[in-house]
Formats: sequence, structure tokens, C-alpha cells
Amino acid sequence: MNRLVELSRFNAKSDKGNLYTIIVYQEYYPVGTLPTPKAEMKGRLRWITSDGLDCTQIDAKTFKIDSIGETVRKI
Repeated sequence: MNRLVELSRFNAKSDKGNLYTIIVYQEYYPVGTLPTPKAEMKGRLRWITSDGLDCTQIDAKTFKIDSIGETVRKI
């Protein structure tokens, strides 16, 4: 089972004025076998709003909330 670790969170605002909190997660995948059964490998970064909507990073300060198609910028 993959594990998510929260790295950071920040506020973002859309052009419509809607405010969101974006949480940055690092995925970890189990790759362990004997003698290191708990070994993990880093996976991709994930950006998710505080209410559970997946986001796609456009650039360092711009993100798209996938399910609603809204673009937000870090504030």
C-alpha cells in the first residue's frame, strides 16, 4: 500500500476570487524484500485541496483543480 507524507500546504486564489488550501504530498511505494522488508521508494508529488480535489501543477505558482477546471495561484 502506498503511503502519503504531507510536505507543506499553502493558500491559493482563483481568478474568480475563490480561496483554497493546497496540500503537497510525497508518495512512497513499498519495495521491500528480505532483508529490508520496510524499504520504500519515493514516488510522485501530489497536490490536493484541503477538501480532497486533485490538482495539477502548471508552474511553480499556478495549479489547476482538475475536477472543476479552475486555475489557482499561490498567494
